[in-house]
Amino acid sequence: MTNEAGDVTPDEILMAAYQAGNEPAFVELFDRYAGPVYGFLVRRLSDRGLAEDLYQEAFLRLHRARHTYDSTRPFRAWLFG
Repeated sequence: MTNEAGDVTPDEILMAAYQAGNEPAFVELFDRYAGPVYGFLVRRLSDRGLAEDLYQEAFLRLHRARHTYDSTRPFRAWLFG
């Protein structure tokens, strides 16, 4: 998401919006982090099949635990934690 000035919306704002029910905010976060999360898992596990399963699980957990996210903290650290 970008604002009128063309700036990218920070992850923390997007996650707060998703917590409030804004589904497009989740789509934006997914688009930003799908590749990095999958790549991280492939490098750590050296198993693409397992990485794909855990990648899907990571975003399912994000959805289920969205209410626990504190928007004053970095989103990326929360996601990868």
